[in-house]
Amino acid sequence: MLPSNIPLFLVWIAAILVIERCYGNHDAKRLYDDLLLKSGYNKLNRPVLNYTEAVKVKFGLKLSALNDVDEKNEIMTTTMWLMIKWFDHGLKWNKEDYGGVERIYVPSTAIWLPDVVLYNNADGDYHITIMTKATLTYTGEVEWRPPAIYKSQCDIDVEYFPFDIQICRMIFLPWSHDGTKVDMSHVKRDLYARDPCNNTENPLIEKGIDMDEFIPSQEWDVLQVPAKRRINFYPCCSYPYPDIIFDITLRRKTLFYSANIVVPCVCITLLTLTGFYVPCDCSEKISISLTILLSLSMFQLLLFDLLPGTSLKVPLLGTYILFTLFVISTSIICAVMVLNIRSRTAVSGEVPAWARWLILDMMARLMCMPQPTQEQQDQEIEDQIDWTLANCDMANFSNPYKQKFRQRKSIIQETMRSYSNHGSYFPGMDVSSNFLGVENIAATDFCEACEQIKAQKFPPNMKRAIEGVGFIVNRQKKGDANEKVSWWFFVFHKRDDWVYLAIVIDRFLLWIYLSMSFVCTCAMLLNAPALYDTRPGLKPREQSSNNVPFIFPT
Repeated sequence: MLPSNIPLFLVWIAAILVIERCYGNHDAKRLYDDLLLKSGYNKLNRPVLNYTEAVKVKFGLKLSALNDVDEKNEIMTTTMWLMIKWFDHGLKWNKEDYGGVERIYVPSTAIWLPDVVLYNNADGDYHITIMTKATLTYTGEVEWRPPAIYKSQCDIDVEYFPFDIQICRMIFLPWSHDGTKVDMSHVKRDLYARDPCNNTENPLIEKGIDMDEFIPSQEWDVLQVPAKRRINFYPCCSYPYPDIIFDITLRRKTLFYSANIVVPCVCITLLTLTGFYVPCDCSEKISISLTILLSLSMFQLLLFDLLPGTSLKVPLLGTYILFTLFVISTSIICAVMVLNIRSRTAVSGEVPAWARWLILDMMARLMCMPQPTQEQQDQEIEDQIDWTLANCDMANFSNPYKQKFRQRKSIIQETMRSYSNHGSYFPGMDVSSNFLGVENIAATDFCEACEQIKAQKFPPNMKRAIEGVGFIVNRQKKGDANEKVSWWFFVFHKRDDWVYLAIVIDRFLLWIYLSMSFVCTCAMLLNAPALYDTRPGLKPREQSSNNVPFIFPT
């Protein structure tokens, strides 16, 4: 405890006196002044001893992140860390004269910099915008490691989209000088300068971009990052112009597009087949196909927003959607044709002989849809008429003609048996005049009953049966037996032939479209080379948390 009578400011003075004085690095400050201020260093001059010499610049890239690949505008956005090395003879010093200082950090704006630019820039700003400090060593070597976000042009090949592999190129070169003034090479050129097989210069560097600090992309796998040095000669000049090309090979991760575009398209294609399975007499047969057609049109518009507007190639997914649109359009045409055949009646005539042989016999047998026999058709007609006239529960029980119908049930059955035993499959057959004799049916009473029963509301098949029986009775009075049986056949047989013809054609088209959809879907979607590319993507090197990021080997 200090005495209370000692002033507080004396305590502060004593503390200041006992603290050891700290000095800045005067050697580094003196070195900076001697190199850049007092020596008359000019940053506009190339750092060479002889004007005819070329400044040898070593250039490298370190990929930090693949930000975006814009297929619509064909632009690749990347976050890069640059590595640029060169020798400046005006920035050398003897480290013994400056207290052993081997390196200092100076503003990059105070020294000469090679004007390396991205040649295929798509952003409008070709130069490096973030001017970080440069590292100077006593040997005269200068290292500059600025970060940059580049937007480069990338030729997008949409042929196999979304199962595509893209190669995006980045070209770096010194903008103001030719090869005789600034000789640019890759930072790892010394490691790959000679091919061990034939002892010749190998211009290709397999791992041309450092991927140690790369942040993996959610949409793309980086497969290869080769680099090579190229010498260009232009018609205007005889001097060489070197540049370094970095080719970044990207493979798209297909899960997103498969789940959101490819699978829905395949499902919609399968829904097209349901239009053929809908019964021929259903009015929704065409509506289903039209709805599917509108859905595919929506997917096609969505695809237009994702792909560049190019006329060179049609993307794989676009080809598949166009194929599906063609399938749906032709299915609508086929549905209209089937409905037209289904709606034909006895007045339209009988089924042609060639159609009966080709479709009702051969094609139906192929589709496992054998045509009902003549006995089965006659039995169906007999059951229908018997149910209509004798067992109809929909008729009013107070109808005075119902009892009269029941009395004539045996007469109708006898008529049907006579038709089944003596009738021919084709019209114009010879039928005895007593086939529907007047002595068996009281035509006047029977037709009065038909008129009464027709006035009630019955299903279409019941009304059709009643009208057929009534017409036979009317023809009975005229004595034209052949015409009676012929018309009976048209009403109860010919219409069924047209319906059966439509059903067989519809089922045949179902199998045709099912086979075509399966084959074309597999041929299109499984044709992309990326589906069979098993190369793993490049991954960053695992580092501990204590490691300092972005350290280039010297």
